[in-house]
Amino acid sequence: MVVQRPSRELRRTLIGREYAVTRPDGTREAHEVSPQELPDLLATAFGITLSAADARALVAFHER
Repeated sequence: MVVQRPSRELRRTLIGREYAVTRPDGTREAHEVSPQELPDLLATAFGITLSAADARALVAFHER
């Protein structure tokens, strides 16, 4: 899964389970998120709200 959301202040990316925030000056903060965190992260950082069934499927996929 690859998700990104750019803005003037920063660029948010999620590649697999690595969530990163990159600032205009090039500094980058990244960390791995747990499968259980993915649905909430998609909602809060990217504005993507999943149905309960899709959230369960996403978590199950990344727990493998």
